[in-house]
Amino acid sequence: MDNNTKWLTIEQVEERFILKKCSKEAEGEIIIPAGITDIGADAFNGCDKITSVHIPNGVQTIGGHAFLYCGELKSVKLRSE
Repeated sequence: MDNNTKWLTIEQVEERFILKKCSKEAEGEIIIPAGITDIGADAFNGCDKITSVHIPNGVQTIGGHAFLYCGELKSVKLRSE
């Protein structure tokens, strides 16, 4: 697993792939892998060492407070595959 996804907890629920949580130890740039359909509520909450997040095309929902208390977060980018 590469450095960008080792921090992520992903759960499959029927046809959906949900990014449930990012480890509080995560740092720097996070690239969410293609195929994720949802970012769960509080997924990045408290990840105060991440600086940017790249969200792939196909993400349909981002839960509440997904990026709460991410003090170093400078950018969230949508990318197409």
